[in-house]
Amino acid sequence: MVFAYEKLMDEHNLSVSDLPSDAKEAIVEISKMATFVERKKQNGEVVPTSTINKLRLNDKFIVREILDYIDELEEEEDQEKVESVDPKGVKVEAELKALYEKGVSTLTLDQISNSAATTYSLIFDGYEDGGKNGVKTSVYSLIESEPEVFKLSKN
Repeated sequence: MVFAYEKLMDEHNLSVSDLPSDAKEAIVEISKMATFVERKKQNGEVVPTSTINKLRLNDKFIVREILDYIDELEEEEDQEKVESVDPKGVKVEAELKALYEKGVSTLTLDQISNSAATTYSLIFDGYEDGGKNGVKTSVYSLIESEPEVFKLSKN
C-alpha cells in the first residue's frame, strides 16, 4: 500500500527524521496499521472498513503536517533572503527611482551628489578615470556616458 505522504516526502526529498514529531508519531501508527492490514489480507480475512478509513485519515493528517513543515521551511528561506538585502542597495534603488520618476535621464556627478547622496558615495568610492563608472540595481542603471555625466535608465 502506497500512501500520499510517502509520495510527498519523495517529491521534496524528505526523510522521516526531517519531520516534526507529530508526523513521526503518526507514521509509526500508520505503519502498525498497514502491517495489521497486510496480515489480515494474507490470512484471507476481511479488513474492516473502519481500519481502512483510519489509514486514510492518518495519511491525510501526515500530508497536512508535511505541507505545514514545507511551508515553514519556505518562509524561513524567504526571511533569510529579506535579511540578506543590502540596506545601501535599497537606498540607492529608492534614490534612482525618485530621480527616474521625476523624468531625470542625465545627471552630472555634482547633481548626483546633491540629489542622491548614497548613490554618489558608491560611485565616488569606486570611481576610475576612464573606467566604466556607475551603479546598477535590479531595476535601474546609472552609468557614466562621458566624463562625469551619467545616464539614468530602467533595466
